[in-house]
Amino acid sequence: MKIKMQLATKIILISILFVLSIVFFMLQLNESKNYKTLNTEIKLYNYNCSSDIKYSVKLLENIIFDTQILPQDGFYMPSFVDDMTINFTHQLTGDKKAKIIGKYNIVGIVKGTITDQNQINTLWSKKYIFKPDTAIYDISTDKQIFEDFILDYSYYNSLSKEINEITKIPSSNMIEITMNIDYTIETEHGNIKEVLSPTITIPLSTNYFSVLTTNLDNKAGDIKKTDVTTIPPNSMLIVFYRIIIGVIIIIILLLFFMTTKPSDYDIYINRIKKIFKNYGKLLIGINSYEDTEYDKIYYVKSIEDLIKISDEVEKPIFYDNSDNIGDLSEFYIIDNKISYVYTLNNLKAENLEPIE
Repeated sequence: MKIKMQLATKIILISILFVLSIVFFMLQLNESKNYKTLNTEIKLYNYNCSSDIKYSVKLLENIIFDTQILPQDGFYMPSFVDDMTINFTHQLTGDKKAKIIGKYNIVGIVKGTITDQNQINTLWSKKYIFKPDTAIYDISTDKQIFEDFILDYSYYNSLSKEINEITKIPSSNMIEITMNIDYTIETEHGNIKEVLSPTITIPLSTNYFSVLTTNLDNKAGDIKKTDVTTIPPNSMLIVFYRIIIGVIIIIILLLFFMTTKPSDYDIYINRIKKIFKNYGKLLIGINSYEDTEYDKIYYVKSIEDLIKISDEVEKPIFYDNSDNIGDLSEFYIIDNKISYVYTLNNLKAENLEPIE
């Protein structure tokens, strides 16, 4: 049995379904080409390196201090200082064995500086080698470098004063002692080069001083690679889209082959049903009535007009009651000798052939 449907409605439904099918077709096409890549970083080698400087100050015999050794991070009077014990430490720690190749030395520079227009300039300098180039070679997960030496502070302080007396320039003097470290970490995954220079700065030719340490690096590094993984399209989503497309195609075919245009009879019946649906509470069905001659009969254009008249004359709207709704052809109002009639487009259902 075919479903009756207006041609305009059928065209609208098929058009909507056709557009939906194109949309889902494009969605599944895009998803089928949607290959994603996932980048994962893999660390092949990790390491950490750090430098530190410790020192202590040895005093000459004096009338102030009860001890001969003062700890670091204090203030010191040069007239009481004999020498200083300085300890350089460097620590390299890796998570795997590697070849560590390089060298280090300890160099001191005594220099005098002046300030000109808020800029510090070196006026003179003199270099000292406290530790010559020393090879670094090891195959291990870690490497430690320890170097202790005694700095004859009295000597360098006296040297600074002598230079100031000779030059007659009151420069700011100091000694900078640096451990220059240069090594390469060779691994099966690649090489890493590190250059470090922990430094201790000690003022000279002053009434009192404090010590400054710089470049005490504590850094971490690694060798890593990026692993690229290809993620295929979502097959479940593609299947879902295709199922929807299939359902839409089936519905379109059903609309083509399982629907038919409604006949005039069907249109007539639907018109009557619509009237009862919208205005059923205002309509009265009668089985029989006395045949009356009317002075005037007015035929109205629509059921809405008939309802307006009913409100005006305060009379009900009648229709001839029948078991077959197709027998109904008009609605009317009786107002004394005047009748108001709405005829369904003057179309009698009894003259139409219902389609089986």
